[in-house]
Amino acid sequence: MMKTNSGMRTFILVWSGESISLLGSSLTGFALGVWAYQNSGSVTQFALISLFASLPALVLSPVAGVLVDRLDRRLVMIVADAGAGLSTLLVALLYTGGGLQLWHLYASAAISAVCGAFQAPAFSAATTMLVPSEHYGRASGMRQLGMALAQLAAPLLAGFLMVTIGLQGVIAIDLASFAFAILVLL
Repeated sequence: MMKTNSGMRTFILVWSGESISLLGSSLTGFALGVWAYQNSGSVTQFALISLFASLPALVLSPVAGVLVDRLDRRLVMIVADAGAGLSTLLVALLYTGGGLQLWHLYASAAISAVCGAFQAPAFSAATTMLVPSEHYGRASGMRQLGMALAQLAAPLLAGFLMVTIGLQGVIAIDLASFAFAILVLL
């Protein structure tokens, strides 16, 4: 019985870190899309960010799953979170320095998508290793809840935060969420 409680506690901690990180990334993704639209006036530019945020993950997912099965899942999640966080940090530095351009957002979205293509299967595989089989349904529901909250809450929250603390504040929240996820995994 002790192993069951310990496994779920560890899962809940990791799930919290990854869910908060996913929410932070979703906030930044939406806020950068708004910034792109505000600066270009082009819906196409806004849509291209979504394309660059989706296409690499779609292409890499089959390969990423195979590689994740052969690697240390915790290490894969740490590297994936760090890679996406560094990409966001670079965007923050470019924005702060006044040199942020649309192509930077495309590159950052693609890098984050590549990292996500490895992070998702690593987290999924780690879940089955951490959680006792009688709690798989609960853990799966929690993972789905974390993803759904990020998808539903991020646009509303990002819109509010863009008005109140601006793009730089939203990016700072995302960077803090990456740091939290990595610290939990360490």
